[in-house]
Order: sequence, then structure tokens, then C-alpha cells
Amino acid sequence: MISPRINILPSLKIDKAKWDNCISKSKNSLIYAYSFYLDRMADNWHGVILNDYEAIMPIPWRKKFGIRYCYDVPFIQQLGVFDIAENFEPDIFIEALYSFTKYGDYKFNYENNFVSKTLKVKPQANYIIELTDKKSIIKNLSKSFIQSLQKTHIHSVSYINAAVSEAIDLYKQLYSNQIKTISAKDLENLQQLCNFLTTENKCFIRKVVDDREKILSITLLLTDGKRLYNILNASTTAGRKVESNYFLYAEIFNEFSGKNLVFDLEGSELPGVKAFYKKTGAVEEPYYRLHINNLPFPLNNFKN
Repeated sequence: MISPRINILPSLKIDKAKWDNCISKSKNSLIYAYSFYLDRMADNWHGVILNDYEAIMPIPWRKKFGIRYCYDVPFIQQLGVFDIAENFEPDIFIEALYSFTKYGDYKFNYENNFVSKTLKVKPQANYIIELTDKKSIIKNLSKSFIQSLQKTHIHSVSYINAAVSEAIDLYKQLYSNQIKTISAKDLENLQQLCNFLTTENKCFIRKVVDDREKILSITLLLTDGKRLYNILNASTTAGRKVESNYFLYAEIFNEFSGKNLVFDLEGSELPGVKAFYKKTGAVEEPYYRLHINNLPFPLNNFKN
């Protein structure tokens, strides 16, 4: 039996075609792990590669005081191991992660439940909806969702296309002072990513407006042909008053149902957002956060 060969390569030395082929063909493929996404959103990233790209794992990283650490890249929810291999030992990827980085948080995807058996990880909530037929989606909506949706019909609102800049500008206006982990540079990166995906017909911006065409709610959606990702969502004060987000998501269900996609709501630890997602009838699909602290003494005592 040939021993598995593991390489850890910087992004510039990775065969991007082979890398993306592995992501595309893996059963748990996610848009965040494609090279075009990582190249635009991560400060730096390396790839752990088994043999000839039979299984791979991206590691985004930064350096501080000469110490390399993995970090949460804004607008990348989960990464982990992706494979097209028949059989392999996933622990070799854990060993590679620990050898490559000394500190940080790493988020393994929903299929990487092997980490929960051997490591101390924290499950994170994510919610998905199978966008099958419209009747099935409506059947799973909660009564409170339907009641809120009915309220929006007494107002003059419309669901229309929007520009990427509208979604990002409104998000910046509403949340830039609240969400310190997302910088202006991160939003610029997202703009560039969306510009690229728009040319591939994989980026959709939808908004709800009132009769004066003022934005009430807006969402930025990306797709890889398998999932529809809820990357950004924002509602103005006026939008929250008329509960326009219910109308927005009902129209998204209507537009994309029957297209054999999974609507990835991306989850949230915020109680209000989590409650809203549950009202849609979404199913919880957890992923796993691993905290790493291999810092030398005494630094390891100051970091958690």
C-alpha cells in the first residue's frame, strides 16, 4: 500500500484547476473553498493537499509578532476537508493544521463531523432550505412567518433587482459601527468577488422597495450551482416597521424554487436572526469551530 503524500503549498503554487475540480466534485463542496473565492477574500492562504488533489483543506492565515495564525475570513463561514478520494485518514489533515499554525480558530464544514469525535470543537448553527417545489417550501413556513408576510401586503412594496454596490453600501451604513470584525477592505474584497461572479451569472442582488423606490430590505446572494448563499442581508428602520424581510425571502423562495438548489441561510448566533431563520422552516446543519492554542509559554496563558 502506498503511503499518503501530504503537501502544504502557498496559494501561488497550487494548481488551481485541480484544486477547484476537487471542490466541485466533493460531496460537501462549498463556494468559500474555491480558489477564486479565497484569492479575493483571504489575506493569505495555504492548501493542504493529499496526493494529486484527492483531498484538500484550505488554511487562511495572518502573522503577528512573527507567529502564524489562522483566522476567520469575513464572508467565509466554513472550510475544512473536501475530497474525491475513495478512502483516506482525515487525521492527517488535523496534524497538518497543527503543524502549520500555532493559534487561531478554524471552522470545519458540516460533513467534517470526524473532528467532533477526536477534538474539542464547538458546533455552530447554520440553516438550510431545500429549494424544491414552491408548495413544499410554503408548507414548511411557520404561522408567524405567514402572518408577518400578510402584513407586508397592506403596504405598497416591490421585489426588484439591485446593484452590488447598493447591498454593500447599505450594509456599511447600517452595521459598520456594530461589526468591528469586518473592515472597509473586506467589503472592497467582497465587491471585487461579486463583480467577478456577476460575469459568471453567479451573483444576485435583490431588494424590496416602497412606492417611492426607497430600499426597505436587500440581500446579496451567491451561487456555485449547488447552493444559494445568503451572504448579506440588511433592512432599514422603515423596512423593519413593515416587516419587509418576510416579503423579500418569500420572493426569493418564489424565484429560485424548483432550481435544484440548497438555500444556505448561513446561520447566526444572534437570537433575532436565528428566530427569523427558524420561521422559514429551515433545517439546522451545524458545522464545527476548533480553537487552536499551541503558543509557547508564557504566551499560551494569555490567549484563549
